[in-house]
Amino acid sequence: MHTAFFLSAFAWNFALSMSYLLVPLYALDLGYSGLQIGSLIGLPILFQVACNLVSGILVDRMGAKNITLIASLGTAVAAAVYALSGSFIGLLAGQLLFIISRAAFWPANWALASQLPGEGGRNMGRLNTFTNLGQIAGIASSGVFVHQLGYREGFWAMGVVSLFSLVIALCIRYKRPAQPATRTSAVGTYRMLASIRTMYLGILCSFISCIPFTMSSSFYPVLLVEQGFDSDAAGWLLSLRAVGAIFSAMLLARRVKSATSREVPIACGLAIVASLGVIPLTANPWVIGFLMVSIGLASGVLTIYFQMLVSNSSPPELRGSAMSYGGLGWQVCNFFVPPLMGALRDGFGMQQAFFAIAGVMLAATLFIIPVHAWVFRGHARKG
Repeated sequence: MHTAFFLSAFAWNFALSMSYLLVPLYALDLGYSGLQIGSLIGLPILFQVACNLVSGILVDRMGAKNITLIASLGTAVAAAVYALSGSFIGLLAGQLLFIISRAAFWPANWALASQLPGEGGRNMGRLNTFTNLGQIAGIASSGVFVHQLGYREGFWAMGVVSLFSLVIALCIRYKRPAQPATRTSAVGTYRMLASIRTMYLGILCSFISCIPFTMSSSFYPVLLVEQGFDSDAAGWLLSLRAVGAIFSAMLLARRVKSATSREVPIACGLAIVASLGVIPLTANPWVIGFLMVSIGLASGVLTIYFQMLVSNSSPPELRGSAMSYGGLGWQVCNFFVPPLMGALRDGFGMQQAFFAIAGVMLAATLFIIPVHAWVFRGHARKG
């Protein structure tokens, strides 16, 4: 019944994950420093924060399907800009276009999944399965493209896949939720969402769950290449993160039914911290592969957790705005981590930079304890 929706999400994430390898390695090939690579990935995210909040309102007012179509078209245009660029400014322009598309796609996609008929947790789990399948295929194939054909050809392939996602999305059968007779202003909508305590736990969990995505699109590829792997092998190793996320959706989505559980987000955060601290210490592909699966499993469960938390705390007609607000942690992580990581790499070395980011994630994970207590004060915890 939801085949077109899941296939469209698969195709768009195929294109998204191609950029994870293509953009940082192309910048590295052009001779840019760690700070430049980090800035290329992170600085446009400041723009995405505003775009993300605007797109949430547009999802509610124009419909999630329409915004999904716009996001797919925007990704194709960004891929063409990448392919035609050979300078930092050109790549930055491509990043800005891509950021707009990402800011539009995720609130629309999550809102669509939460509004589909059936159990919300199961639909979110299936969505995460298909998005991660797309990311496996995309990041692995991009490594092959770079190894066999080159970066520009990889970007053109990314654009074709984005257009394929758009065509499939046209076939989605979607009925918008009933709209209120009078609309609340954008400021009023976000003021109302800001008064919901659970949103802040959602933002914190989305921040932690995003770190594997952020590192996969910035410094995991650079680390693997510096450790001696070629782009093909790096692509396959990075794709294992999505394998772990698929298992989280398939095996654990049904268990993440109560957002009052404190153990789930803390356990996931600690697993992510452990993987960040160990991966730079080894060049063994089996160990790296296992840790990539582990970090994917943890981030996948935490992603489902925060999606359900935000979804259950918001009315259907404001789901796009709620998903945008709860997903602000993603934007903060994508903005904050890559430039910091790049500066630390240039100043202290790659290993020390990874250790520092692991420390930041550990602090964020431990911060779940007081935030969770504040959010669910007066509620009995369920294990």
